[in-house]
Amino acid sequence: MLIGNLIISMLAALVALLIGFYELPLLQRVNPEFISSSQYKLIWLWVVGYAAFAFITTLAREIIKDSEDIEGDKQYGSVTLPVHFGLLHTKYIIISIVAVILLTIGYLQYIFFSDWLAVAYISLLIYIPLFYLIWLVFKATDKRDYHRASWIMKLVMVSGILFALVVNPELAIF
Repeated sequence: MLIGNLIISMLAALVALLIGFYELPLLQRVNPEFISSSQYKLIWLWVVGYAAFAFITTLAREIIKDSEDIEGDKQYGSVTLPVHFGLLHTKYIIISIVAVILLTIGYLQYIFFSDWLAVAYISLLIYIPLFYLIWLVFKATDKRDYHRASWIMKLVMVSGILFALVVNPELAIF
């Protein structure tokens, strides 16, 4: 049910937080001049932002996948959101989560990112796919529709991770 989705989402967020908890203090201890106090706070802001993004996008995708697998979950006796509340209510939950993602990213973009590259990247690889995802979930009638929605959410997740390379290309070490 939802507890499993929340656990998976927290574990996804924990990956980003581990960098902040273990790598950043070590880096600051080894080379104190390398990271000033303001840089340290900015890096933590990014870490927390990535953790929040990982949590909420993973939660949405897990619920979408539960919707995709509703028939098997019913046969197996699993109590997931779609099984418990029905697909219609689950659609509204998914759309609400995606709306929170869109509003949060829109707010953060307005506050922090005004350069054309960031705006273009977010628009093409985050906004457009998420609006398409909302439409797809709203119109979903079968397993294939939910599978497509899950794939779109995965694309958004990867695009969100790669956004750091757009903002700070020096991070690309390959």
